[in-house]
Amino acid sequence: MSSPASLRRQIVIKFAIFTSGIFLTFAGYLVLLGLQSSINIEDGVGNASVTATYVTASLFGVTLTPLILKRFGKKACVLFCEFTYLVYILVNYYPESYTLIPAGVIVGMGEATMWPAMMLFVVHYARRFARHGTKSTERYTTEFIGLFYCAFQFSGVFGNLINYAILYGGSSNASSDTSARELSYCGINDCQVPNITAQYLNQYVPASQTLLYIMIGVMAGLVLLAMLTHSTLVRDIDHSLEVEDKGNENPPDDDVSNHDDGAWQFITRTVMGTLLHLINPKQLLITPFALYSGFFMAFGFTEVSRAFGSCMLGVEQVGLMLAITGAADSLMSFVSGRISGRFGRNFTFIVGFVLDISNYMICLFWVPSQSSLWVVYIIFAMVGLIDGVWQPLVNEMHGAYFPENEEVAFTVWNMYTLVGIAWQTGWSSSLCVSTKIYVQIGFLCFSMICHRVSVWIYYRKSPKYDELNVVENKGTAF
Repeated sequence: MSSPASLRRQIVIKFAIFTSGIFLTFAGYLVLLGLQSSINIEDGVGNASVTATYVTASLFGVTLTPLILKRFGKKACVLFCEFTYLVYILVNYYPESYTLIPAGVIVGMGEATMWPAMMLFVVHYARRFARHGTKSTERYTTEFIGLFYCAFQFSGVFGNLINYAILYGGSSNASSDTSARELSYCGINDCQVPNITAQYLNQYVPASQTLLYIMIGVMAGLVLLAMLTHSTLVRDIDHSLEVEDKGNENPPDDDVSNHDDGAWQFITRTVMGTLLHLINPKQLLITPFALYSGFFMAFGFTEVSRAFGSCMLGVEQVGLMLAITGAADSLMSFVSGRISGRFGRNFTFIVGFVLDISNYMICLFWVPSQSSLWVVYIIFAMVGLIDGVWQPLVNEMHGAYFPENEEVAFTVWNMYTLVGIAWQTGWSSSLCVSTKIYVQIGFLCFSMICHRVSVWIYYRKSPKYDELNVVENKGTAF
């Protein structure tokens, strides 16, 4: 029989292989996502496609994602989602409204399914590791999620450095000469007024279409490599192991075909169960943060990348700036998991709040000039640090609040995050960046209040309060 150390090592290897495939997938997809508000800025087609993506994902996630996860298995769902990402990337060779928006709908189906499927894989590996470890399952889950988000965010660094090398390094006529740029319509003054956008279009689109096409091809190749990795090296989740972990003698009925009432009845039952979860008081109190995490995520890859990146420094340099964001995000995802494990979730919330408000103040009160454009890099780094706190923290909170109903909890978290992204991208061309920042500050404060109420009501007197908020320090997973 293998020793506990050997079994832990095997689980870590499986986790690393799965995560490497996710790394490749998002290295390709996130680059194109982050450039939509710039390279397809004309008529707002890029943002319209992103809005279509996340509106579709929100609806699909509530209705069909649970059925698909149960009927086809988590591995098949991951492969399907990666295929939708590939379709979206390739459509950027011909980015018209009648091609890009339908592709956005297709990738929306993938987005709705990908995140719950990934989280179920990560939680599965954490539980398997906990069986042979010395700490609680909740503690290992927090740390595995932190490691996963670290790798996920680092994928953005990798992809965007490739993007930067191709668009900036390969161009002999880069449009990144900042001395000729009009900055008065950038930053918080970016309102996407059509005639102004048309007048300064060269600040948003690459100087060379050939280099853009090469970059799209490379990103598609990364996703294809990810699909090959997952299809050949990753096994689907073994539910019997989950049963063993939970001490349940009877295996869970995850095969929809076992139900006499059929798929449509299963969908109805699942939707009703999801709707009941939506109105659960605990869920209602943490919903604002799930929405806000979507707001902030979209704010980073649409507003910041366009208004502070492309407009001020040129689209050729957006890859480098997003790589800085990804590096900061990756580092903070890793650190925030350790902070939550050592000092508790509440302290991590305070750290995120202080960073977030500080960045908004920089955006609002900094007056851009040719001599101070280095501040743009600070803003991009801050966006990464903040996202590295909110994403793993809000995700882990949903699993910790609803350990008996994790699949639905992750699905609801994913749905609300997608709604937040759709909301942000939907009003992108209707409001000035300054207005959006003030709205987000107000919503962030409201989210913090709701979270504190949830802790006060549900966990102040709970025996699990210490485990959820003031976890004792017993070291790290690896």
